[in-house]
Amino acid sequence: MTKFLESAIAKLKALPENEQNVIATIIMEELEDETKWNEAFSRSKDALAKLTAEAMAEYHAGKTQELDPSHPSLRFKKVHTELPIYLKQQEGSHLPDRAGLFHSTRRRSLSIS
Repeated sequence: MTKFLESAIAKLKALPENEQNVIATIIMEELEDETKWNEAFSRSKDALAKLTAEAMAEYHAGKTQELDPSHPSLRFKKVHTELPIYLKQQEGSHLPDRAGLFHSTRRRSLSIS
């Protein structure tokens, strides 16, 4: 187990039981979803290769534009001091969406101080 994960678990142990259960549920669902995602991804490699080729063709044809990191829809928060680990922040949400960690279809309101 990494020190980062150990630190997170140590903080979770200090939370009330009901909040621990909420976070445990989120983690377990995320792990299950990740397994499903990996299975679906492994079945779709041909389609992804085709999409990649199309995207590269558009790039080489000059049909793309450079991403502006200051664009307001791109909100990322660095969550690790040493590793390049970022979470995409949603406006008005305490939890990241799928691009960060959790599925956007599972929006939860959890405030932990």
